[in-house]
Amino acid sequence: MPALPREGDYIQVSRPGQEGTENFIVRRATWALNFPSREHSHEASRAPVGKTEGIFVEVEFARGPHDSANHKRACDVQEGRGKKVRKFEASGY
Repeated sequence: MPALPREGDYIQVSRPGQEGTENFIVRRATWALNFPSREHSHEASRAPVGKTEGIFVEVEFARGPHDSANHKRACDVQEGRGKKVRKFEASGY
């Protein structure tokens, strides 16, 4: 990925042999970080380096212009459970 999705971004997933897409709107991204020191400050020349343990992207189901049959059914199930299914906004482009 060239960049991490941000809140409000649209995600479309296509799969081999599937007509249409699965569509989602990003709710939030969570970064899981690990830092090897309990100290809150360090000398710049001797600062330990942490690492990224994971990045989690939370999404909501959305209806798009080219939903796959499976995605349409999944959206219907979500709505049947009382969950809101969002919609991609029409674009002027």
